[in-house]
Amino acid sequence: MASKPLLLIHGFPLTHNMWTPQITYLSSVTQVIAPDLRGFSAEGSPFSIEDLADDMCQTLDDHGASEAIVGGFSMGGYVALALAERHPDRVAGLVLVSTHPYADSNSIKQTRQQMINTIQTSGFEPQSMLSMLLTTETIESKPQLKELVLDENIPDQALVWALEAMAQRPDRMHVLKDFKKPCLIIQADLDMVMPAQAAEDMHSAMPQSTLIRVPNAAHLVNLEQPELVNEAFEKFIHKV
Repeated sequence: MASKPLLLIHGFPLTHNMWTPQITYLSSVTQVIAPDLRGFSAEGSPFSIEDLADDMCQTLDDHGASEAIVGGFSMGGYVALALAERHPDRVAGLVLVSTHPYADSNSIKQTRQQMINTIQTSGFEPQSMLSMLLTTETIESKPQLKELVLDENIPDQALVWALEAMAQRPDRMHVLKDFKKPCLIIQADLDMVMPAQAAEDMHSAMPQSTLIRVPNAAHLVNLEQPELVNEAFEKFIHKV
């Protein structure tokens, strides 16, 4: 087994279950730590992205890990970058999946506020985001994946806190420019949530990084193309 564990940070509006194919496969390669973010599976309290990064340090402490390879998906990528900024000694390498380092634009902040208003008024309907996360082909041909994506047990309040935290986070491109350790960037070619240019920008900021473009996948690339993503993770783990 690899000496460095792998910390996997899930995205919005998901739980650690979104990493099921990676947990199953990579657990034979190294120790895999895949927690639920604060409030997503148990009672929580308001948080910022920075708070979640600090929580991840505590998670590493709880598992006796001084450092880890940190993989973050979408919102989890925001947390991973905050972790690299606030606690660089805990990060042996970064895997950034379907994410970017930028702060929210005003239009995206408005969209998040609209989602908050909807959740507070009528609750959150996970089905409403399915078409943004997976391709139509996958939704129709692999209905079992819905169980990993559509978690109706996440408290609405945690989703509100997450939306607020994402809207308030700063730009962290400087973190990538200062990051000198190995980094893997995974971008899906059909991702409508994260622009392809963001992956190019991150790759350009880190000459030591590796950029992998995955075909025939939308935002949840790790579920749509698990074999390709698992292979990329495994190679990176051995590299670090």
